[in-house]
Amino acid sequence: MPNPIWATTVIEHHGITWTLEEDLSKAQQGVFANGDPWVVGPVTVVSITPAASAGKHGSMLNPLPNVSAQGFDNAMQRIPYDATLDVATQLPLRLSPGSSLLSSKSNASAEGDASMLHQIEVLTVLANPAATGDFRPPYAGTDKSLRWNITDLNLKLLRQLPASKLDIPLPSKTSLENTFAHPWIELKTNWVGRYYHPDLNYPFGNYGREIAKSAGNALLWLQLDFSEQEKMPILIGALQAGIDIYGAASYGAVWGADGGHNQGRKTLLLLAGMLFNDSNLLSYADGNRLVFQEDQQTFRVSQTEVDNTHSPDWVPDSRKPALPYTTSDIGLAEWGIRHSSRPFSDNKHWEAIYRQVSGSATFPHFVVAKLMGMETLWNHEPFFAYYPRYFESEWPVGTGYGAGVNAIGNFPAAMYEAFVLNSEPLPELPAAPEYSPSGGSYLSEQLVTIQSPTPSATIYYTLDGSAPDATSATYTQPIAINESLRLRAIAMHNGAASDITEQQYTILSVAPFTSSEDWQNASIGFRDQNFRLTTTVMPLLNPQDSVIGFSLGNIDNQTSYSGLATLVRFNSNGEIDIRDGDLYHSLEVLPYTKREQYQITIDIFLDTQQYSVMVRELSSGNSLLLADHFQFRSEQASLTAVDTFAFKSLGAGTLQINAISIDDDHLGSLSAPQAPTTLQVKILTEDSQ
Repeated sequence: MPNPIWATTVIEHHGITWTLEEDLSKAQQGVFANGDPWVVGPVTVVSITPAASAGKHGSMLNPLPNVSAQGFDNAMQRIPYDATLDVATQLPLRLSPGSSLLSSKSNASAEGDASMLHQIEVLTVLANPAATGDFRPPYAGTDKSLRWNITDLNLKLLRQLPASKLDIPLPSKTSLENTFAHPWIELKTNWVGRYYHPDLNYPFGNYGREIAKSAGNALLWLQLDFSEQEKMPILIGALQAGIDIYGAASYGAVWGADGGHNQGRKTLLLLAGMLFNDSNLLSYADGNRLVFQEDQQTFRVSQTEVDNTHSPDWVPDSRKPALPYTTSDIGLAEWGIRHSSRPFSDNKHWEAIYRQVSGSATFPHFVVAKLMGMETLWNHEPFFAYYPRYFESEWPVGTGYGAGVNAIGNFPAAMYEAFVLNSEPLPELPAAPEYSPSGGSYLSEQLVTIQSPTPSATIYYTLDGSAPDATSATYTQPIAINESLRLRAIAMHNGAASDITEQQYTILSVAPFTSSEDWQNASIGFRDQNFRLTTTVMPLLNPQDSVIGFSLGNIDNQTSYSGLATLVRFNSNGEIDIRDGDLYHSLEVLPYTKREQYQITIDIFLDTQQYSVMVRELSSGNSLLLADHFQFRSEQASLTAVDTFAFKSLGAGTLQINAISIDDDHLGSLSAPQAPTTLQVKILTEDSQ
């Protein structure tokens, strides 16, 4: 094997540079949908700029959330630095596929609660190139599967609410794009996580209140009637943040209820789960799991809370007035600073510490959840009952205790008043399109019918794999599919859109396919009327032992040959014969020659459980009728429908099956080109077939 030729690659991203050595024959690189770089590995990192020095500008490899130390900066507040985790000090560094390298740029200093980190960027090493539109896999852990692509998005789940109904200035689109311009680093999910938040990655501040407010405003802006092109930069960044939150959650991260630190993440995860229709992402947003602060803090008052706040163990935060619950409060939707983990810290007083800090930051996410119909997926009813109460008490500003940075923002308040309080509910989504026949492998052109169970819904579809919308082709009649493609469709009714559904159709007759020792099954669609199939077959060896035939359902090692109703065999004596009931025989002796093409025409009589077979040798043009109304195999003597074309070769035998056509209108019978002068019958009794 020749030695690889090594090439040097330099990847610069937002001021951080990785210099790599890689095998020139495999050297490929690109960017994900959000602009983060990827490279096909393995690669060797020979330098990183800025260079690690004196515990600054560190890098970590496939970091996991909530470990006890970090390798970015030796002056990071409250999170100890471990030089063994700083792989930037271990160059040259060999990176295998399945690697995420997080490289940082440190600040010279940090005062108070500011972060020592200026920025962190992510380089991902893949086994194979990413496709255009792929999203970066989570940086946490070693699973770098490419599971999400722009073409998979159901953008119709975003609202198109009229911005003209708002009488306030809207947030700057540029500022909203900056919210997600760099990766969100969710590696410490308690209150000290703020020190993990670099300045560039969290441009509005490293505290949870500011992080949640900026993200909430961005998600609200996406619900207005701007074009998909205008929305895409914000949306892509928000979805990538949701994917990274999922990555951390999948390794056990919990954004604990802790004052104003950890709100605003759940909505991003739900956004990604909904638009990608990804049940794995959505499962971590289920309120029963209590992964996120919003669910850990909201509850319905019960007798337990009444008892707790009258107990000697009641320890509300002394920085604000304390007020216990009474039996008259039972059923009230409420908020507690650490309700799920420290219920004895609950405090009914409206000025309870952090109520307005957390409330003002979480309120925009409540509005997003209402506008997008997230209630069922969110699965925590007290959250949706508490925040209308919060709004009534805190709006307009000055009504309650929230003021300044702890006030409900004008933008989320206006969105709530215009489109939640004074608006019709979300339109009922039409049922998603259904397909007949469903996707699969077929031997001939298919006429595909698409329908939605919703009456009067209009269906739009695409054949190129792109996401359909109202500008796509309108479905009016069955679609003729004569090549392999991905069919996607969406149903729309009264301005609402269904989920996008899709089917992959593979038309096998486009190119030759070959039998093997394993059963090969291809759908021909459910057929309960007589039909004719014509195919061209080339035996690649002589002798061999191969069969082709029809069945109802797939054939496997359990059903074996007995599941086939009809069998045409290239037998081990070097001849073509046909199954007739319990035995194989043929009306004519027809030896086969390797690499000769044979056109086989089969008439299937499902009304009488019989079939006829004509074989034409293409090189000579000679045709022979080998079977005339032979009986279905005895095990299938009562079969009245077929839906599968199956074939198999034993040992080294191989059949190459080429062009195939099916004629549903042919109800006649094959006839020999001329009557044979003699009848030669050969009977074979091989029990295995």
